[in-house]
Amino acid sequence: MKRPVIVFDLDGTLIDTAPDLLDSLNHCLSGTGLPVVDQSDFKRFVGMGGRVMIERAHAAAQRDLAEAEHERLLQLFVEHYSSGIPGKSRPYPGVPEAIARFEKAGYALAICTNKYEAHSVALIEGLGLARHFAAIAGQDT
Repeated sequence: MKRPVIVFDLDGTLIDTAPDLLDSLNHCLSGTGLPVVDQSDFKRFVGMGGRVMIERAHAAAQRDLAEAEHERLLQLFVEHYSSGIPGKSRPYPGVPEAIARFEKAGYALAICTNKYEAHSVALIEGLGLARHFAAIAGQDT
């Protein structure tokens, strides 16, 4: 008999990655003339990955975003984010305990996220949680 499986989202579900995503968004926007995004306003921008966060920041400032510039900013975002993993990101309170309880109850655990797989693996490994997950799938896998 196969074990039942629980598949989790990553960002905003298991791990609070908002501080690092905000830092990377502001890093890529520096020098564009757009205002920095503050923590209290960040929820308007987060979700659906770095590309969409950059689009939302430009839309909020009522600024056009050419495709070449969008790609350049996305590359800056990804480079900044990936260089600091796990950075300030931490599991939400109770997540490690819940994972342990699910494992003890016989569940296999997996992650499916819109984050790149390499970043997801690096994050989970950096936080010491990798041993708990049978599979991690990102937007590129």
